[in-house]
Amino acid sequence: MAKKAQRYEIQMQLFEPKSNLPVLTEVPIRPKTGFQYIFKWEDKLKRQEWRSDGFRWRQYSTVTFKFGDVDCKRYYFKVQVGPGNEYTTDFTRHAIESPLYENKILIWYQGDDSLAVNAALKDATELDKHGKTPQRFENQMKLFLPEAGLPILSEVPLRPKGGFKYIFKWEIPLKRQDWRVDGYRWRQNSVTRFTYNDLESKRYYFKLQVGPGEEFSTEFTKNAIECPLHENQVLVWYQGDESVVRDFAHGNSKDPEKEYHRTAPSVLKKIQMETVTEKLPLQVYSDLLTDCSNRSRHMIDAPRDVKQIQNARKFIRRAERSLNETPNDKKQIRNTPKMQRKALNKTERSSYETIDAIYNLYASGTGFVSDLHVAPNILIICFDESTVAEFRQFIKRDDLTVQCLTYGSTFIFGEFCLSVLTFRQTEFEDTPVIPLMYVIYEKETPLVHDTFFMRFATAVPEFETPERIIIISDEDVAITSAIEKNCPGIMRLRCWQHALQSIKSKLQSLNITEKQEVQQYESDFIRLLNQDSAGKYKSLLAQLYLKKWKKEFSDYFDMAIDPDMSRMAAWALRPFGLSLQTAHQPESFSGVMKRLGESGLTWSKSSVDGLVASLMKITDFFNVRVARSRYRLANHAYTLKANLNDFYDENDTDFPDSITVEELMSDIRLSRAESIAKLGKKNNASTTPNNARRSASKPNDTSMEGICILEAEAVQEVMMHLVW
Repeated sequence: MAKKAQRYEIQMQLFEPKSNLPVLTEVPIRPKTGFQYIFKWEDKLKRQEWRSDGFRWRQYSTVTFKFGDVDCKRYYFKVQVGPGNEYTTDFTRHAIESPLYENKILIWYQGDDSLAVNAALKDATELDKHGKTPQRFENQMKLFLPEAGLPILSEVPLRPKGGFKYIFKWEIPLKRQDWRVDGYRWRQNSVTRFTYNDLESKRYYFKLQVGPGEEFSTEFTKNAIECPLHENQVLVWYQGDESVVRDFAHGNSKDPEKEYHRTAPSVLKKIQMETVTEKLPLQVYSDLLTDCSNRSRHMIDAPRDVKQIQNARKFIRRAERSLNETPNDKKQIRNTPKMQRKALNKTERSSYETIDAIYNLYASGTGFVSDLHVAPNILIICFDESTVAEFRQFIKRDDLTVQCLTYGSTFIFGEFCLSVLTFRQTEFEDTPVIPLMYVIYEKETPLVHDTFFMRFATAVPEFETPERIIIISDEDVAITSAIEKNCPGIMRLRCWQHALQSIKSKLQSLNITEKQEVQQYESDFIRLLNQDSAGKYKSLLAQLYLKKWKKEFSDYFDMAIDPDMSRMAAWALRPFGLSLQTAHQPESFSGVMKRLGESGLTWSKSSVDGLVASLMKITDFFNVRVARSRYRLANHAYTLKANLNDFYDENDTDFPDSITVEELMSDIRLSRAESIAKLGKKNNASTTPNNARRSASKPNDTSMEGICILEAEAVQEVMMHLVW
């Protein structure tokens, strides 16, 4: 069996004497492209001298990799070609540092060194000796001219090699973006807007994805320029070594061996246009394959499979259903495609079935559905009465710490949203997160959260004991207003992880997007959160304001984050027995929900009645885990605090067996299948009176054959009635 090549093995071999690379103790000044050498330092003071070579470099990435059993680093640099943020990757510098080669670093240069600008020339607006300022990217813009001799193509070349240049020309707007898809896995790295002959133009930079996730390379790049001077044309060229290209599966693919290639934008638009026709997905797929007669170009110029057609159709239908369901006038109705009208009618019928099902749950006597609103939008509040009763007792108990609630996590299930109020079960050392109350709604409005916390205040009147309850939420105005209006006595803390997400969004809007720089800002925020006191926090913040952060970000932090630090930092959480790790509570509950979704349950297709039934099972799942852990029964999930061991007598208890998340998932799936099958029988038995159909019952067939029949019937009913 062939030995697997290590990452960057070819470059690491250049450290060896047989590579004959020069080993220099002085850094060469402005070396040419292709130059490779090893810099060696004797004195630690000279260790970083290799970074200064007469060019103006910006380090834009660092990759840590394993070679043998040691951690090595590879550095990537782009060159500054003008004032401000004018950089290019057309000329790059690379370096590798490894503990295997002490006091040495490998350095090499790639690309077009004619683009590099002397570090001393800071003022790019200074006129040259002829009194004329060279225009930006002037050399590249000359390639549009006929004398450049570049091929003008109306069909994108498939997987061209490094050094290839061409002009793509489109005749119809449908194909305008096709130049972006050529059989490689590109990620657009940046866009530079520049003025050429008083016209605004754009230059695009692309890096190559060479593995799953965020594994990219700039050793092979694509560049493009679009200018209004050259109508319906884009200049495209490739640089570097195409041998670094790797083909691999899509991240969501169930088949890890199936290579993924993007489909041309014009083909995707054709697929979307076909969604308004009566053609079956198989017919659309066959027609588009016929249109692409060259089989070698099926990689990009034809659909991947029938599933791609089906997914596109689902996406369009979902977008159509999200339109206003009340047309403005007869003309809007007349212009609505027939398929869309049919979908709306089925949605209406499905809504009546949903309301009927939910009302049955509400009237069933379980007590789980507390409030039900069907107009103007569906809103359902659910909770387990025994769980709420226990929580009320926890508030009164002096042997337990302050009760900490969290609200704000939103889960999307088809056309419905779900928000959950959770609490920490403080009888246990690991303080597990337990769901307390749920609210299901169609549209997020201030009324949703106001209604929910009005119901919470009624169900838990002990909230008026403010020293025993705190609540953590994000800064959504509708949520904070609802809490302050209905539960004015509860102390509200801010969720630091939501604040971190806000910081990331702000960095994006400020064009602070380099990974290393973004990570540094995030690290600075975490350091501020972890300070022992407000005084130490203020001291560190002042240093960051003065020496490190950009002014725009400092202004944002001062206005949007700093005022709330006393409600989310470590020194603010500590009096309540919380830390940064425990402050963001719902993650374990979210983990259960995500695991259930990832284990085969198609939550996105869940009807609201199926969702309510599933939430009942999830609540029971947590209640059983708590009960069994109190009495230290077999397979208990949590560790009871030592001072409570005598509080619960393990001899007179009888609880259901503990189940795993996978078993919970299986139970929910089977219940769904049975529900859909019964609904299908109900719709087909039109001669049976409504009351008789509702009261009819049939013993469950728990055999494997019966389960398979139920699931098959469920799938068929879904396709026929669009229940989900």
